[in-house]
Amino acid sequence: MASEKDQQINFESCTKTIASVDDSFDKLMGVEECGNEDEECFKRRAVLEAHLDYIYTQNRIP
Repeated sequence: MASEKDQQINFESCTKTIASVDDSFDKLMGVEECGNEDEECFKRRAVLEAHLDYIYTQNRIP
């Protein structure tokens, strides 16, 4: 049976892997992290998300 220390190490490595995947996905999608008061960043992000929604839904028949 694994000790408590071994379980803690495994949890930490999984958390780092998930964070790495999230960062890679954000870079792939061109998403930038916006500061608290950066309105221009929020606008760019909203336009990007709307554009992606349009791209992936334009060929769907309701």
